[in-house]
Amino acid sequence: MAVFSTIGDIFRTAAPWISVGANLLATVKQFESAKAIERQGAFNRGVFEAEGAAIWENYEDRAAILQAQQRRLRGEQAAAYAKSGVTLAGSPALVMAETLYLQELDQSAMYRQAVADRQSALNKGALAEWEAQQQGAAVRADAYGGIARVAAQGVDLLFPREAPA
Repeated sequence: MAVFSTIGDIFRTAAPWISVGANLLATVKQFESAKAIERQGAFNRGVFEAEGAAIWENYEDRAAILQAQQRRLRGEQAAAYAKSGVTLAGSPALVMAETLYLQELDQSAMYRQAVADRQSALNKGALAEWEAQQQGAAVRADAYGGIARVAAQGVDLLFPREAPA
């Protein structure tokens, strides 16, 4: 029976220190979690930046195709007028000018949409990173509180308070 009493004493003595160690480990894990959250935010920003770059690349490709189609249309118009014996003055010139104006409007609208979409992706990326930084900071602040709790536990174990008489 004396063996169990000794083992019980060991566990009673060790348990509070094990608790301190477990709380310290949990605090360390909180710091690691804060870093992981922030790394994920930076990764997400990179994803959105890549999306913005893809949007812009897609715009450039579509703009090049549209410009080629527009040049071909203007050439076909000029050839059709020339074939019919009409000079490119007066009404035919006005028709071609109107066509050019509408084509420029199409290009302008496509450009504005691409700029807006790209900026939206970049803004989402910046927001994702900022939110992750805020979450990481909150987790880190809680971890600092954990350090204070662990320190208080250690002090209480090393310097127990005597009960008032």
